[in-house]
Amino acid sequence: MNVLRSLTRITRPCAQLARTMSDESPRSMERCINEVTLMGRVGRDAELRGREDMNQVAVFSLATNYRIRKKDTGEITHDTDWHNIVVFNPFTRDFVASKIKKGDRLLIQGQLSNKKYEDPTTNERKTVSRVIARNVINLTQKWRNEEQSIPGDEQEYENQDQSL
Repeated sequence: MNVLRSLTRITRPCAQLARTMSDESPRSMERCINEVTLMGRVGRDAELRGREDMNQVAVFSLATNYRIRKKDTGEITHDTDWHNIVVFNPFTRDFVASKIKKGDRLLIQGQLSNKKYEDPTTNERKTVSRVIARNVINLTQKWRNEEQSIPGDEQEYENQDQSL
């Protein structure tokens, strides 16, 4: 699958929804958007959590990088944000648990969720943000072997990787 085609497929519904919403419309107050699209590298291998007889989830972390220019010196520094990713969908969960490894480059579409809990040692209320992933696209092709690969597909990904 072409990476740019995947990005278009993911971002097009958000753009269409934004065009249909206007401030004058009384329904615009009813609509809310909670969409997250991340592209980054896996920080730790995905692990399954939960009991086998109950609904399991796949959990892993994703690192995204960005650049900051300091105002006083003009120096460019790089910083990294870490995101907790949770996958509930059984098909996506099994794919992530078996194929996604540390260092793989992923494109993730999902929604932001905040989980509140009380720390038992300090009795403080804390909030943890996480992304509930609906779509996971592996941009690293290490997991493919020869019989699964499509001729010319690897070259397509290499070219897209260089342009991003």
